[in-house]
Amino acid sequence: MRSPRSLITAVLVATFLFGTTASAAVPPQMSYQVMLTDDSDNPLVEQSVEVVFDLYNTASRGRALWTETHNVQTNAIGVVSVILGKTTALTTVDFDQPLWLELTVDGTTLLPRRELSAAPYAMHAADASELGGTAANAYLTEAEAGASGAINTPSNPLDWTMLKNVPAGIADGDDATGGAGDGHSLDASDGSPVDAVYVDAAGDVGIGTTSPNYDVHFHRSGGALNYLLMTNGTTGTSVLDGLQIGINGPGNAFINQNETATLSFATDGKYRGRFDSDGTFELGNNIADGEFELYRNGSTGAVIHGYPISYGGRFDVQDEAGNVAIKLEADSAGEGGRIWVGQDATPYDDEGIDINGSWGITGEPALRINGTSRDAHFRMDLVGDSSVQLPQDAIGAYEIEDEVGAAAMQTNGFATLTGSYAGIASQTIEAPTAGYALVLVTAQANVSHTTGTPSTGFFGVSTSGTSLSNELDIEVEIDNLVDSGTFKYPVACHSIFSVSAGSNTFYFVGRTTGGAWTVYDYQISVIFIPTEYGTIQLPTALRAEAEPDEAAVSSGPLTPADIAAERAQSEAANRERIERELSEIRTRLVELEGELQG
Repeated sequence: MRSPRSLITAVLVATFLFGTTASAAVPPQMSYQVMLTDDSDNPLVEQSVEVVFDLYNTASRGRALWTETHNVQTNAIGVVSVILGKTTALTTVDFDQPLWLELTVDGTTLLPRRELSAAPYAMHAADASELGGTAANAYLTEAEAGASGAINTPSNPLDWTMLKNVPAGIADGDDATGGAGDGHSLDASDGSPVDAVYVDAAGDVGIGTTSPNYDVHFHRSGGALNYLLMTNGTTGTSVLDGLQIGINGPGNAFINQNETATLSFATDGKYRGRFDSDGTFELGNNIADGEFELYRNGSTGAVIHGYPISYGGRFDVQDEAGNVAIKLEADSAGEGGRIWVGQDATPYDDEGIDINGSWGITGEPALRINGTSRDAHFRMDLVGDSSVQLPQDAIGAYEIEDEVGAAAMQTNGFATLTGSYAGIASQTIEAPTAGYALVLVTAQANVSHTTGTPSTGFFGVSTSGTSLSNELDIEVEIDNLVDSGTFKYPVACHSIFSVSAGSNTFYFVGRTTGGAWTVYDYQISVIFIPTEYGTIQLPTALRAEAEPDEAAVSSGPLTPADIAAERAQSEAANRERIERELSEIRTRLVELEGELQG
């Protein structure tokens, strides 16, 4: 079966007569007919459906005043007929107000609600000819009741017996005899519970209790939710509308704004703050200052104080004696901010830590650490050595992570050259960080030469024990015309290499293409350099065999233009290095500010 979608027609053919005086011949029920259709507006023919009927006193939303469920069968044209009030009495509904009927068929609510109207003959009840068997003109009219001396004067006393439903205790015209109408409580509409609203002798009002402890005391037995609900025509009237103030089952208190709107607070008739609909809490606004104070147990003043100042906002943190120990505020120049951490009980003096995001008129950040006898300053408004001021001897070699360092080896042993590059000696240096290594080698070379054949040896420093860069081979040669004999030559090699943090090994290598060569009294010195102050041209790729020196590109002496270009290149590299180091310092300052704030 397709779900019911629309309400085609409804015929109300009921007579209403409710209350304790209703005649037994006219039951408090009403007949109701309705045609049901499917999504295509076709009647639901001879089908079983569940229909829930609800009565409301509003055209939308609100709380149902009465409800009743019927399981019925549609007829050949999709119409169902029911008698409302058969299982749930309609006597609980006041029919002296506009009412709307809402139907829910198999879980689908049919909207809009239908407003009830009077049956034709029932309209006569609005101007009945008799009231309780007495002619209407026998009753006191409104004009007569308003006339001077008309009611309960010595010349025209009120006949209490003519009033309906007067409690027996005051039927004689006073309440001296007491009775059920005690004059200071109200029962529920169905009589249970009694004393739903109670006023005690002190004038305190109890709702749900006959022993109120305050001017107004709400009480609900058991662990149920207990709250005060305030609604209006905009919010609606359900339990999920308006503003709730109360306690839940376990006793937790709450203030609940059910609407998608703000929850505001005011004192002295002035707005102080609010929760926005998205949960953001605002303290103060654009026409009223907000202020925050946090106290600790036993403190005479706030230990944290947040408040506005003329140029922004400020937070003060006080110590146990009430002295300002930390100050966080906007910069008075309208740029950046400032954090001040004091050293002693004297607030805002020069001793302590001062982090300023916009120092002086320059707008540059500064960090000042002032002790009683020693200071440290980092001033970005200055340049060169003036930008950093540290106590004398504040930094030692051990504290410099990337300081200049060295490693060296030396021996008086012998090494014989062969036709391939081979390591004569090596040295390893542990670099603390990435940088450069300057490798220096000195040695004594001996060659046994024979006339008629040139004696040639190649030497150099390398990062490999079996190869050498093209630019680093140092050639020592004895011409073939030289008489045979033994010759000695000093050998010196050097180069600079790029290194990474950790172990880096360098080799003194050599080979021969003629003559018998030996090397002795050699030493290797390696110097670690963390920073370049000019341009550095590193060796090219290593090669296992040397090319003839004649193959090298020849060049003349340096010209003034060559010197100027080299100088410009070196100065540019130095400026780049300075900017990089300054950027690292700025990053570190930001990290320090974060650590201090944390």
